[in-house]
Amino acid sequence: VPPPRHGQYVRSASSSYAPPAHQESHLGFSYSAPPAPVLNGVHRISTPGMPPSGYVLGAAPRVSVALAPRAPAVAHINPDELARPSEPQVPPSLTAGIPDPPSIERQKQSYAKGLDEQLKHGTEVLAQQLKQQSDYLFSMGDQRKRQYALQVDQEIKQKEMELAQQHNEQLLVLQQAAQQQKSALEHQANALLLEYQQKKSAEDLAYQSYQFQKRQYE
Repeated sequence: VPPPRHGQYVRSASSSYAPPAHQESHLGFSYSAPPAPVLNGVHRISTPGMPPSGYVLGAAPRVSVALAPRAPAVAHINPDELARPSEPQVPPSLTAGIPDPPSIERQKQSYAKGLDEQLKHGTEVLAQQLKQQSDYLFSMGDQRKRQYALQVDQEIKQKEMELAQQHNEQLLVLQQAAQQQKSALEHQANALLLEYQQKKSAEDLAYQSYQFQKRQYE
């Protein structure tokens, strides 16, 4: 489209071209054109750097206007292709990676067997532990019995020695008392014997005197 000549006016919008305010380019950048000045309802084509109408204008340079990009061509579509259904696709597998029932049963049996073996092993370990603890308990009981028996024997021997000492002391006291009583009895017997001898002697002397006197009296 050739640019308008100097001083040419455009009377109506239908017979003039105005670049869009904002146009997206197919090359990746946008173009924005400034709005054309309006004077009494008539658009005037002006160029950048030029004064508006009413001034004395010189020869206007040629201005190139960028047109809107051409719309891409629409591909032709065959109606038969639209009516024909698409080829069915194989549905995705929902059980992929999941064990099947026989595999589940095998794993179940395997785990159950392992649990039974663990239970058996644990039972044997607990039984062995109980036996060891019981043996240790009985051993400690026997040891304490021996220690207690030894302690009891020592206590009995100590008591026996104390009783023997007490017996000896009491026996000594008894012997001393008996000796004292024997001594007193001996002293008493001697005193009585002496008294008897003295009185016997006096009695004999008195009887001799009586016999002598009697013979003289006769």
